[in-house]
This record gives sequence, structure tokens and C-alpha cells, in this order.
Amino acid sequence: MDGIRDEDLLGITGCAVVGGRGETIGKLTDVRLDDASGVAEWGVVKTGMLGGPKLVPLVRAQRRGDDIFVPWDKGTVKTAPDVADPAFISEAEEMRLYSHYGVAFADAPTDPSTHSGWTLPQPQRAAISACTKAELYERARRLGIAGRSHMTKEALYEAVTAAGG
Repeated sequence: MDGIRDEDLLGITGCAVVGGRGETIGKLTDVRLDDASGVAEWGVVKTGMLGGPKLVPLVRAQRRGDDIFVPWDKGTVKTAPDVADPAFISEAEEMRLYSHYGVAFADAPTDPSTHSGWTLPQPQRAAISACTKAELYERARRLGIAGRSHMTKEALYEAVTAAGG
């Protein structure tokens, strides 16, 4: 079965990302969640010293030991469309990325109760998403959370996750 299970999330950052031809693509530096569902949707991959971060869909990823296996080769990952900010992926950027990887947008993880992949328990969401206070503040602003300018990073995190975003 494709997809990474909850128990695969511990220590996932730093894992090697291995492509469909067995080549090492890079290192997984972060995991991005779907804003609405909290489902881990994208892996942020550093493809080399000169390569910037690239997003890889996790819908078809598998963890085996310290490696994350994806069905795409290094060339496909390196030529993936760039996004303005990997922390906040727009729907238009998602559609371009899914199209690039040949994944139907309808197959994207949106509802944790029906997705065969994985979701993040609350404590792991903070550790894996590693949002800065500024990123959490921006999400809180977009969600219309009152009092955000006086909140600590932890309070912002709680407010944002409680609001589903």
C-alpha cells in the first residue's frame, strides 16, 4: 500500500529520498500538511548543494528504514515547478505540481478519514511542520484569529490547529 503511516513520521526529516530508478534524489527536510485536513501531503526535498527545495507528493511515498521511496526519478523532481513559499502552497501551485508528477488532483489527500496515507497527531504536527512564529502568525491572520499579535508561538500553533488551518 502506498503512503506513509503515522508510525513512519518519527525521525522522518533527514531521511534520504530515493527515486523510482533507485537513485538518491536528496534529503527530506520537512513535511507540509494540507491546510484543511492536516494530512501530510508534500515532502520538501533538498536535491543537492546547489539545488533548492523541491516539493514531492507523499501520496505515493513509502518509508523503508531510513529511506523514503517515491516513484519519480531525480530529473522529474529537479524540474518540478517552484513555489513561492513551500510553507504556504496555493491551490494553483498544488495543481501545477500534481500535474507535473502525473497525480490526479482528485487523488490528493484531503480528508484524513478517507485517505489511505497518513495524518499527523497533534504533537507531531508541530515538530514536523516546524513553522516559525511568523508563519503561524500569517496563517492566524488568514484565518481571522483574534488576539494573534499577543500570542506566543505555542498559542499561535494551538489557535491555528484548532481553527483547522
